[in-house]
Amino acid sequence: MTQPTVSIRPHRVALTFVGALAALAVAFGLAACSAPTLAQDEVVGTWNVTDSNGTAMADMNEKGAYVLYQFNDDGTFSMISYMQDSSVQRDGTWEIDGETVLVDVPASESEVASGDGPIVSLSADAVEDATVTFEDGVLTAEGIGVGPVTAERIDEARYDEIVAHAASFAPQPVAVGEQVSTDNYTFTIDSLSYQDSILPSDTSGYYTYYADQPDSTYLVARVSYTNNASDYAVIGYATEAQFVVGGNNYQGSVELDGGTLFGRAYRLEAKQSGSAIIYAAIPDSVKDSPDVTLTWSLPDDASLMQTYYQSSFDTTDYEVTL
Repeated sequence: MTQPTVSIRPHRVALTFVGALAALAVAFGLAACSAPTLAQDEVVGTWNVTDSNGTAMADMNEKGAYVLYQFNDDGTFSMISYMQDSSVQRDGTWEIDGETVLVDVPASESEVASGDGPIVSLSADAVEDATVTFEDGVLTAEGIGVGPVTAERIDEARYDEIVAHAASFAPQPVAVGEQVSTDNYTFTIDSLSYQDSILPSDTSGYYTYYADQPDSTYLVARVSYTNNASDYAVIGYATEAQFVVGGNNYQGSVELDGGTLFGRAYRLEAKQSGSAIIYAAIPDSVKDSPDVTLTWSLPDDASLMQTYYQSSFDTTDYEVTL
């Protein structure tokens, strides 16, 4: 009896076809995502970065700097950096890939900070297929920042606290004629105006002054200042001032009025009062701008009033508008 012949060619053709598809996928760089096993509600929400590349964020948080990640239920993703009273946001997408999440954010040539703080413009490379894992309310990411990142989930109340804390570092508005007083100092901005020249308080005899400059005018704040601390203060070196006129920044000089001349190095002894000027030469081409502010930064630690100002100091910033 003749045995029937069984052909296996169709099966071999099918295997060959599947193999060809796999080869094409590799050749064209195609990659299939794993079936989702991570629940969406484990991802969606706001996450506060607690550690970045091995550095704890606690000290930065105290100074009003935070980084938040937001995973929205529509698959959109946002990274928000709060830098005191300014913020920068970058937007992208996320998707679940098995037990991990893949994040993509387009490159950014210029991201301008929002808020009332200094104008900040940042550029950043694209984030492509950054891997994010979630376990017990802790996010761990590779490829989003420089090095590994750890973040904790926060609720809406904590989010509001973070935003409010960052905003609290905004300069305190001060009106001309308003007195400001702390344990370390008391001051009043007596006037803020443009002047062709700056004269000291005593012009009865010989004196020195700042003469008129071609193509520019002095923007001058006259200040009454009392050193409330128990040791001397050199406000000419220990504080920093900046004028913004029509969106242009001008470094201000702080000097005590010595009667017949001005000086940055003059000191006020404990409980002593004096007069000072804060000034900058402003080009005549911009001085008619309606947007004019003065920001004066004073260290919170009285001992730092005896040294040169550094941006790393904890300060209180005061803002006066012309």
